[in-house]
Amino acid sequence: MSNFQTDNHKNNDFNSSGLEDSNPLYKQAFLQSLDGVLIFNNELRIIELNAAFCNQMDTPPQEIVGLTLFDFVPSSQHYKLDKIQYLLQQQGAAKGNLPIRYQHKEGLFDFTANSIHGEKMFMAILRDVTEKRILEEKVSKNAELYKALFTEALDAIVLWDNDSKINNANDAACRMFECSYEELLTRKLDDFV
Repeated sequence: MSNFQTDNHKNNDFNSSGLEDSNPLYKQAFLQSLDGVLIFNNELRIIELNAAFCNQMDTPPQEIVGLTLFDFVPSSQHYKLDKIQYLLQQQGAAKGNLPIRYQHKEGLFDFTANSIHGEKMFMAILRDVTEKRILEEKVSKNAELYKALFTEALDAIVLWDNDSKINNANDAACRMFECSYEELLTRKLDDFV
């Protein structure tokens, strides 16, 4: 583990935070991570953060250091932070999804946190999964639409593989070929042509 020092924090300068003296690999990972990284205390007060988190929030570090995670999570979701705080105190680790809202930025973040200095200091990685979640919802909607169009179509629709084996068919295809769905799946398209 790293030996991050966390005394006397007034800004995001590594010299004042003690990170300057930490293992260079940890410092480099902290600074260059594409995901937001926060170091916070057991009150969830932010002590350090990397540039990626500042970019995600579109806010300079001096406006974030000293705030708590409660300042970034809608009050209706504070129970999630209470659970995270409990897990960090009891197990030294916590993870889950957090809705983040700060000024004009809003999104959903994967949150993974671990103890870095006993039960007093923690490091969290926050990955913005907002676009991923929106894409998953669109894919799900499109799959539902496809399924509805496929099953409700008045025309016969048959899907087959490279060997002409039927993989799927709608009710209209079953009626047209005069067989059950289960029987149709045991046949090849060549059987009907």
